[in-house]
Amino acid sequence: LGVLQLIWQTSGDLEPAEVTMTGLPEADADQLEFGLASMPIPMIHKEFNLDLRQLMVSRNGGMPLDTTMAEIAMRKVAEKVEEIVFAGLNIAPNLGQVYGLLTHPNRNTASVTADWRTATGAEIVKDLIRGTTTLNGKNMFGPYLVFVPTEVFMRLSEDYKGESDKSILSRILELPGIEGIMPTNRLKGTNVLMVQLTSDDIQMIDGIQPTMVEWEDRGGFELNFMIFCILLPRIRADFAAQSGILHFA
Repeated sequence: LGVLQLIWQTSGDLEPAEVTMTGLPEADADQLEFGLASMPIPMIHKEFNLDLRQLMVSRNGGMPLDTTMAEIAMRKVAEKVEEIVFAGLNIAPNLGQVYGLLTHPNRNTASVTADWRTATGAEIVKDLIRGTTTLNGKNMFGPYLVFVPTEVFMRLSEDYKGESDKSILSRILELPGIEGIMPTNRLKGTNVLMVQLTSDDIQMIDGIQPTMVEWEDRGGFELNFMIFCILLPRIRADFAAQSGILHFA
């Protein structure tokens, strides 16, 4: 709660090691190069209020409005966290930006062979093999999680090919490095994400877990509630701007 901005270092790499018979020839002296990256740390919150009489009537009738409202408010906060993970957040020009999986400037991009909503199983598998090759070329070797639009995920339950004994989904999970496939409503159309599941690629900043606070106004006749948290994605790339995120579109 007492941190408004997160700053971290990005580092480059050293030159390859040298090979000699004695170790006596003087080798090239090398040194890492460092850069700085930063992001703001905002709060995510949702407020609601109830008047005292309304609250007492609801509790006497066995329908506690305070818990129902809290559940809905909690869901709104969780939905906003999920939205930021994918779309990022631009709070103000002078505060910087929280990047998401779809907005990080160093994410890798590619085009799908065909729209996965109608593509064959072979075309989908071909795209993922090509995506794995691309990420391997960036020194990102997995494991990977694949995010797809919800309508595409339902399509993956169909047979990989005519009269096949396996679905498109099961065939995808046979590919080396792919650990899982997750549907989300945050992706639409032909958008698909491959994300390396390592902390040097993406982390969740766990500042404060969802918490509810309560305060009174107007002599206690108005009860105010707020659900808040600090849960933000930190999408990372190395000093050479290499990222373990591949965005198909």
